[in-house]
Amino acid sequence: MGTNLSTPKTSCFQGIENSSCVVTGATNGLGKASIDYITSLKEFSTIILLSRNKALSQQVVEELKVKFCNKDYQPFITSVCCDLSNNDSVINASNEIKDILKKNKNHGLNLLMNNAGIMFQEAAKASDGTNLIFSTNTRGPWLLTESLLDTIKKAKQARIVNVSSGLHFAANTMDYDIHLGQKDNKDLDNQYSTYIYNQSKLGNVLHAC
Repeated sequence: MGTNLSTPKTSCFQGIENSSCVVTGATNGLGKASIDYITSLKEFSTIILLSRNKALSQQVVEELKVKFCNKDYQPFITSVCCDLSNNDSVINASNEIKDILKKNKNHGLNLLMNNAGIMFQEAAKASDGTNLIFSTNTRGPWLLTESLLDTIKKAKQARIVNVSSGLHFAANTMDYDIHLGQKDNKDLDNQYSTYIYNQSKLGNVLHAC
């Protein structure tokens, strides 16, 4: 069922001057529906999309401007390129976000939505040799949050939202040897993707605790 944007509700950020939000993975799926809804509330003066696909994220930015912006609501909407599996990319993105917020005179960061996630059937590694699913789904959002935490604390009203999955209930362990690329995972065969994904989603829950 799609999100009904015709009668948007208000949020806890209503009436806060120069409020801002950051959403990862906002180019499709739940992230796209979320950024549509967030923009439709017309409560944020700065809206930042984080995505590894610069062209697609810019396309979404233009769509948001056409759908929701008018003479009465003209927020600053932009995108920042970020590969969550790469620590340097995450740090650079967080610094770019801080620069944007400072330039727009935002009072900290009000909303960070860690939504981005991936799932592959085959085993894949990030550039540093760690597991690609775990690095993208768990480590990346954690590092992004920690890098922006001081900025989030400056906001009058702030929320951090970690999007997990009910599949985290199926994870009864955290196999860090595989996540860190130190253990052969050939014995997992076709169960590899689900095994790692479930644990990555458990990591999102543990991060929020």
